[in-house]
Amino acid sequence: MLIDKLKNCFNDIKKGNASYWIYGLTPEGKSYLVSLLREEVEGGFLFITPQDAQAENLHKDLCTFLCQKEKMFLLSSRRKGSEGVHLRILHQLRKEKNILIVASLAAIYQKVPSFSALDKDIFCLKKGTRVSRDTLLKSLAEKGYELCSLVEKVGEYAYRGGIIDFYSPLYSHPIRIEFLGEKIESIREFDPLTQSSVKKREKVLLSSRNEIFSTRKSGENLSPFFRVLPPSVVILD
Repeated sequence: MLIDKLKNCFNDIKKGNASYWIYGLTPEGKSYLVSLLREEVEGGFLFITPQDAQAENLHKDLCTFLCQKEKMFLLSSRRKGSEGVHLRILHQLRKEKNILIVASLAAIYQKVPSFSALDKDIFCLKKGTRVSRDTLLKSLAEKGYELCSLVEKVGEYAYRGGIIDFYSPLYSHPIRIEFLGEKIESIREFDPLTQSSVKKREKVLLSSRNEIFSTRKSGENLSPFFRVLPPSVVILD
């Protein structure tokens, strides 16, 4: 009987014309139910919890139940190293709508730029193209990156000779750009702990370090994160 009710629930949600109250579940049960729903229903998911602690715990459980962890994001207002996560999610949404976001109530009310402001904020760095090293350094400073001796966290940049390192919120690792004169010779992701290369890239996007710097030039106002999201299956815990 319960399985039949869940099937009816999932079918109604697929059609986009139903709301359901489901109660009596343990925290692990909630995550498992959402993982089943995720397998049945395509599109974006927004799972909202009252506090950061619940969001963090549910995200851990979902990582156990779901395989596509690259399409799942945690938004926690207190999470260490969370600077720029909203930007990373918004940029991901520009190319992929089918993602799952687990967020606390406080996190979805944090202010973010519009998609049009994001388009104005970023520019592409490609291997083999000609870019002045000084122009790139100036752009990093304008976009809020902080100069340091060694890049270890999001929002930092460093340079030595023809090499520029920066840690963008759009990538899981910092980026290393190597110049030969004014030509980009190579682009790599690297491990901030060992400083060794992780992955070669043909191009990368350079964005501001966080939401505030992303709208400085455009002059646009920021809006609550939930207001700029495309239509999604919304789960309120």
